[in-house]
Amino acid sequence: MSTTVKSAVDQARSDAQALHKKLEDNKTHDQAAIRASLENVHSEAKKLVLSLRPVVEAMYADDRRLVTDAITSLETLAHSTKDLAAASNEELKVKNQAAIDRLRIAMQKLSRAVAAQRKAISKN
Repeated sequence: MSTTVKSAVDQARSDAQALHKKLEDNKTHDQAAIRASLENVHSEAKKLVLSLRPVVEAMYADDRRLVTDAITSLETLAHSTKDLAAASNEELKVKNQAAIDRLRIAMQKLSRAVAAQRKAISKN
């Protein structure tokens, strides 16, 4: 596995962690701030997906499955935060919690892929 692939997965995991912190911070904000943050999450999740897609092909099968699962979670996250114009305050809170849950799944998959990569490197 190339260091470029490892770096890309590490960076994606780091970006996902930063995004998770933003979503957690939303719990203390008002409706307008939550709406703006979730709209930002939509675009950031799409960027994460785009950054991960090219590296998937260069990965071993098990790692590829983990990253593909993370991509699926990020795509679902991006889709679920897309249309917020008519959402009520309660709906925004529900969408924010759902986004946190999806992002946690993606982060777990990315963390497992990073751990698998480190294990493979240490064997060499």
